[in-house]
Amino acid sequence: MTESFNYPVSNISNNYSISFEGHQRLEQNISEVTVPGISVGFSETFNMSKRVKVPHRSVEPEYDELIVNFNALEDYSNYWEVWTWIRDYKHSTRNGEMSTLMKDITLYNYNLNKDLIRKIYYKYCFPSMLSDVTVNNTQGDTEIAIFTVNFIVNDIIVGDLLQ
Repeated sequence: MTESFNYPVSNISNNYSISFEGHQRLEQNISEVTVPGISVGFSETFNMSKRVKVPHRSVEPEYDELIVNFNALEDYSNYWEVWTWIRDYKHSTRNGEMSTLMKDITLYNYNLNKDLIRKIYYKYCFPSMLSDVTVNNTQGDTEIAIFTVNFIVNDIIVGDLLQ
């Protein structure tokens, strides 16, 4: 079963869009998203006198960072939104209020009919890096200012809606 969707989030491509909990200004002008890799710890054991690596069952997976490239809005409001989030997070670590600044980011996947088929929830995220702004010339007189944000991800939940 698929779920129709009204696109209240930024379209990255025809098949993907993204939303940021509590940070709607960031849902504009996204040019690229790099989905985080996942790794698990392992140990070595012997199996039939051969040394083999096996994953730890008790260890939680580790997630690489979610990387999002933005086109800066004309007033740079999306850039300053991340800058403020990082600044507020830095100050909140002193006051024990970190959990209120850790937000969920959702990546939406659509089929060719634009039906929502999957949601990937990146849980308890916060920005760990805000890059410099790079200005690129495109064809004509248009200039595009680009910046990158890396987000720490503490958990990933995949919701598969296609049945």
